[in-house]
Amino acid sequence: MADSRLPSSSDLSNASPHQLHSITSILFEDSPELESIITTIIHEDPPSGYESLIELVRGRLKSFVPTPASLHDPGSVEKGHRPDSILNAHPRLGENKVNLSASSAAEQSNLQSSTDQQQALELAHLNAEYEAQFEGLHYLVFVNGRGRPEIFQDMRRRMARANPFLERIEAIDALCDIALDRVQKMVRKDRQ
Repeated sequence: MADSRLPSSSDLSNASPHQLHSITSILFEDSPELESIITTIIHEDPPSGYESLIELVRGRLKSFVPTPASLHDPGSVEKGHRPDSILNAHPRLGENKVNLSASSAAEQSNLQSSTDQQQALELAHLNAEYEAQFEGLHYLVFVNGRGRPEIFQDMRRRMARANPFLERIEAIDALCDIALDRVQKMVRKDRQ
């Protein structure tokens, strides 16, 4: 299991493999592919801090998303770097608490606390519909305290847009916004 604390941001360029695993798991959830990308970023151009690292990850992941034009040219997208497996490291919204990291459980607490069985069934249905439309991609959003009705509205909006390219860009933004929020919460906690 990964440590629950991040190493000092001043030590990023000297992070051990164990620390890199912890950084990935704490900020983004456990993803060996993303851990490899983070390792490359840190060694190529060491970021000045966690916020900088997250923004570099955001840019790198967005560069892997196939554009509508590139889908017709298989050589135009870096082979093996479609971001879906990284994005799917985040659990589905409303997923069983046993499968959630401590960070995800806290972030989804508004969604988990509802005892409305009808809403739970609707969330499961929307998750399945979304994943069918976007080839297995999990719906990823920065919940940020929003309840199920707001999340349902956002899921429907994104499905109605029906744009796989924009969907992956929005999911990457959510992934990185969640990571930024996690860093900010850890900094506030350390200051207390």
